[in-house]
Amino acid sequence: MKIIDKFANPENIVYPVVKQVLKIFITVIFIAFTVFMYLSNIHIDEGTDVMYKTLDVIAIVFSVLMVPAVLALVFLIIVEVKLKKEHYKKFNKTKLNKHIYVFDVVNITLMALFCVCCVYPIIYVLAGSFNQGADYAVGGVYLLPRLFTFENYKIVIEDMSLWSSYLVTIGRTVLGTLTALIFTSIVAYAMSRPNLKFKAAFYWINIFTMFFGGGLIPYFLIIKSIGLFDSFWVYIIPGLYSVYNMIVIQSGFKAISNDIHDSATIDGAGE
Repeated sequence: MKIIDKFANPENIVYPVVKQVLKIFITVIFIAFTVFMYLSNIHIDEGTDVMYKTLDVIAIVFSVLMVPAVLALVFLIIVEVKLKKEHYKKFNKTKLNKHIYVFDVVNITLMALFCVCCVYPIIYVLAGSFNQGADYAVGGVYLLPRLFTFENYKIVIEDMSLWSSYLVTIGRTVLGTLTALIFTSIVAYAMSRPNLKFKAAFYWINIFTMFFGGGLIPYFLIIKSIGLFDSFWVYIIPGLYSVYNMIVIQSGFKAISNDIHDSATIDGAGE
């Protein structure tokens, strides 16, 4: 009880960290326990005796770990109840939040239904992905796999085109972001300087391209004529410059005081 009272102190700065750690521990154990208990009690497509024995052992391990997880959950509930009591001792005099309004009930109900509508499609897809293909085609798999299998993921993982696509995605994200940031920042810095010649003309030329474009077909013809069609660089070069991003970065450069620029110039810094 002394430990609970110690953590139930609102001034205890260690409790929030302990609370987050225990939440993660409890969540991981509960999810793992549920998953492995489910797997160890269903028929798995192409399952072997070794696989079933391994799943049984893992399920037993997480069953044992459920004991400290439940104790940790009870500990958190008791501490939170005590903290609530301490909170109400100080703030119970106010009349705020003492009434339950119809709007609150309706709002919470609608938000809960909306959350279910958002989460269920993910659960449905996951259940289908872990279900044997021929059995899934029969229908009736809505919440949990009926004939569990890893075959779907095995086929996808063994497909090298998937990893090639991931490499393209990673390369496009890293290289594209880096080069676009460098190129756009260079233009934005130039546009932020008051001594840039023909600055107004450059600015309105940029603005014009935000509202008027040649369309998809001319864009495709340009990409094809300069040799970027069916090339990785089609993801990088056309995205090197963005007028909108240039305006945003330009605002950041303009926020820097001219005094800082002048002092840097006196110290020998160039543009």
